[in-house]
Amino acid sequence: MIPAYVQAAFVEQAVESALGQTWSNLEVIVCDDASPDDTLARLERFDDPRLKIVRNERNLGRVGNYRRLFYELASGDYVVNLDGDDYFLDPGFIAEAMSFFEEDPACVMVAGYASTSENPEQTFGVTLGVRRVCGLVLVAELPAEHQLMHMAVVYDRKKAFLLDFYRSPAISSDWESLYRLATQGNVVLLDRCVGVWRQHGGNTTATAKGPQQLDNLRIWASVVAAARVAGMPAWLATWLRLRCEAHGLSAVCVTVSREGGGEVLRLLRMAWTVFGVRMLAWAVYPPAVLRILAGLTGYYRRRYPDGEGKA
Repeated sequence: MIPAYVQAAFVEQAVESALGQTWSNLEVIVCDDASPDDTLARLERFDDPRLKIVRNERNLGRVGNYRRLFYELASGDYVVNLDGDDYFLDPGFIAEAMSFFEEDPACVMVAGYASTSENPEQTFGVTLGVRRVCGLVLVAELPAEHQLMHMAVVYDRKKAFLLDFYRSPAISSDWESLYRLATQGNVVLLDRCVGVWRQHGGNTTATAKGPQQLDNLRIWASVVAAARVAGMPAWLATWLRLRCEAHGLSAVCVTVSREGGGEVLRLLRMAWTVFGVRMLAWAVYPPAVLRILAGLTGYYRRRYPDGEGKA
């Protein structure tokens, strides 16, 4: 599934990389969300029976476009979402993922990791070696290095369908869905870079404002609720939610700290109006507290003067 919006500069590479997958029983569906640029024109040059191109009559928004692809347009038993500005590096990714699904009926997803830029050393996702884990265990270890990258996860569409996938309007609507699905069975983690998650000024994560970033912390309540239903003890679920919320807040603080400590204070005041005394509980997670303090003192601004690098 390739959702696209104002991605004329990138979408051809995304489609080429999808059609380049070696798995034979493949359909590639691009849904252009009423782009005002020539995204659609770039797509019309392709002539491949495996490719279906659809254009929304009106703009549905990012999550709305995900939902149309997932519920109305896709027909496969397994799917992967490749945003129109990203692309695959590994042509054998889907074929290998399918081999794991065939071996393990309880497997709900297979996840690799992605490069965050053209530099393969800047990676995001799974870097812990190939392993098969209970999804509930994976979720219990969050926040961790093996974070699920949307474009690097092939998942069981039928099981996802039952969970009302892409129901959240949050920035991390993919995480809200993928981690809930992970609690439903086994997950295979691949220690290989399968593609590039292209970072540029038009990314949703790059353009989101403070209120949106804070509202994004609410996804963890939903993920933890799914974990509780799947059998996670109440005490562990509470601790998991506190860790993930605190980690998420500190990550936003790192980003805004590059504009000065005053921006961090403004964000913390905004967070207090949203979450109130719950923020005090987040202090039980020291790594997040340390990142927030580092942001307040200008550490990230000095270390990354050009806004580059990962914290």
